[in-house]
Amino acid sequence: MVDLTAETARLMKVTEAIVAELDRQGVAEAVADLGFDPLEVARVVIRAADVDLVPVSKAADLMHLTDTPAETARLTKVAEAIVHEMNRQGMADTLEDQDFAVMELARVVIRAADGEVVPFRRPYS
Repeated sequence: MVDLTAETARLMKVTEAIVAELDRQGVAEAVADLGFDPLEVARVVIRAADVDLVPVSKAADLMHLTDTPAETARLTKVAEAIVHEMNRQGMADTLEDQDFAVMELARVVIRAADGEVVPFRRPYS
């Protein structure tokens, strides 16, 4: 039961992060009007974020790069999962028309899926 509770809490945290980031980017109302389901996006991105693609190496950190190849691969995989789910829900064209930044959403949901606190960020200008 604890696992189910933890999984549900994680799902809700990621869902809230998705909604907050869409709101920050100014696209929440547009996709809500089309019947957007953020819970389904959260399920998809959690599955994508939980896949280990490449072993993490500290060599990139020593070179002062911002992301390791594993982090970049994970970010890309989550962004692709978001785009695929947005296409499946029929939201992709609406988001594209509004200059939606999928990589920003991917970064936010990875942080939420990993249990990090996602601080409030200023709305897009």
